[in-house]
Amino acid sequence: NDVILDHLDDNIKSTDRSGVWRYLISFKNLLRAIENIGIVSVYGIRYLTTGDVTQKNFIKYVEHDTLIWEYLNSSIHLAPYLEKKFNKIYSGDAYKFYRQSDSSIIQNAMNVEKSSSNITSAMKYYESITEYMTELRSCINELRDDIEEVAQEELNAADQEKIAGIAILSFISIVTIIFYFFVK
Repeated sequence: NDVILDHLDDNIKSTDRSGVWRYLISFKNLLRAIENIGIVSVYGIRYLTTGDVTQKNFIKYVEHDTLIWEYLNSSIHLAPYLEKKFNKIYSGDAYKFYRQSDSSIIQNAMNVEKSSSNITSAMKYYESITEYMTELRSCINELRDDIEEVAQEELNAADQEKIAGIAILSFISIVTIIFYFFVK
C-alpha cells in the first residue's frame, strides 16, 4: 500500500495543474490514517487482552497513534470542509471510548502493576475502533465523490477551451482563405 500511495503522491505533485490535487492528497492521507488506526488497534487489543506490552510494541503504538493525527490534520488542511465531518465523528460515543481507552493504554502500558487484562473492554475497544474507521471511510467516500466532481468540472472547462480554440483556428483559416481569394 505504501508504495502505491507514494507513487500516487509523486504523480499528483508532478501534475498540480488542477485544483483536484489537494483532494487527492487528502484522500491518500485519510487512507493512511485508517491504516494506522488498524495498526494501533492491534497493539491496543493486545494490551487490553493480555495486560502486558513490550517496550518495542509500546513505542510502535505511540508512533502509529501520532501518525494518525498527522494524517488527519493534513487532510483537514488540504480539504477544510472535512473538519466539520471529523468534529461530528469526534463527538460520537465510539470515538470517545476509543480515545479514553487510548489514554488508559498510554498511561498504564509500561506500568506492570497497573496492567490487567479485560476481554470485555477489549471487545468494546474493537467495536469502537471499527465504528471510527467506518465513519472515516464514509468521509473517504464523500471525498472521492468530490474528487470526481472537481475533475469533471475541470474536464468540462478544458473541453470548452478546446472548442474555443477550434473556433478561433477555424475563423483564422476562413479569413486566410478569403484574403487569399481577394489577393489573387
